[in-house]
Amino acid sequence: MTTLRSFVDNLEALVVAGVSYRYPSGPPAAPPNILPCQYVRFPNLDEGQLVFGEGGGWPVLRATLVILEEAVPQDAQRRNFDRTVDMCDSVRAALQGCIRNTLADSKPTWRISTGVDTVGGQAYWAVVAEVEAKG
Repeated sequence: MTTLRSFVDNLEALVVAGVSYRYPSGPPAAPPNILPCQYVRFPNLDEGQLVFGEGGGWPVLRATLVILEEAVPQDAQRRNFDRTVDMCDSVRAALQGCIRNTLADSKPTWRISTGVDTVGGQAYWAVVAEVEAKG
């Protein structure tokens, strides 16, 4: 059975085309100096109740993969928007390439969105992928 630690480590190691740097231990504390960059935040898991002498079933593992594209006040809004949308396709392709047992014991499911993420008080154009697998 997959642990939450293993799930997060494997998601942090996911290779997404176009990403310059992968943070290995959660979100950066200060604004990143290498963009685009990716990190994982908000991991959690759910597991059914233990039933007399039996486990609670496979845990449902969840984490958010964030890719920062560019600082918001760069005044290149159209380019940043286009690059962020293109990065959504790259994240999707990377997640589709996950074969069984790459992230967890099941193939992942996900929801990808664009938006703004803040690191160290600085807002960035971002791709946010909420990833879920059973393990």
